[in-house]
Amino acid sequence: SQRTNPLGGSAYQVFSPLGNGLVRENRFDEALALFSRAVAAIPKESFANEHWEAVGCLGHAYEKSGDINSAVKVYADAIANNSNNRFLFISSI
Repeated sequence: SQRTNPLGGSAYQVFSPLGNGLVRENRFDEALALFSRAVAAIPKESFANEHWEAVGCLGHAYEKSGDINSAVKVYADAIANNSNNRFLFISSI
């Protein structure tokens, strides 16, 4: 069975499809707000994979919006704090 997170359901099911759809529609402010809320709401201590997936999606949204400096900062923080997660950026591609 799949664990649930504070957002209800699996984190991927909650934020990823909606946020990535917003990115595809160039609605970057909305996508960035959604992914930022997901990162803040999903505790990395108890839901590490889901938390870092949200971080990867946030970096991807920054990248697609053209804010490369913010994307690099988010990616660098994620790598520094979670270098063992090989799925870190896959969900946001």
